[in-house]
Amino acid sequence: MHEPKGAQVVDDLVAWLDGEIAKTPVPAPPIYRGHLGGDPRGWSQVVSIAGGISRLLDDDRLHAGADLAIALARPRPIGWSGALTARWINAG
Repeated sequence: MHEPKGAQVVDDLVAWLDGEIAKTPVPAPPIYRGHLGGDPRGWSQVVSIAGGISRLLDDDRLHAGADLAIALARPRPIGWSGALTARWINAG
């Protein structure tokens, strides 16, 4: 609804819903050929860092751990994504 021609999108949805209720087919609107705000552009990245202390079920000792995850993606021109995850657990 927040895309270009958003008011037209609302009108098309209302017409389609009215057609569904009345059981009359509604022709599909033409496909928008411009750039939409939700289209992927540039790079996307995610960095996640987590840590914690836990106790294993069969062991009364506490164990510390940490996670580091990095994910990158480039949707255009080729389209690829990759991730690196490192996990450390103190077992002793």
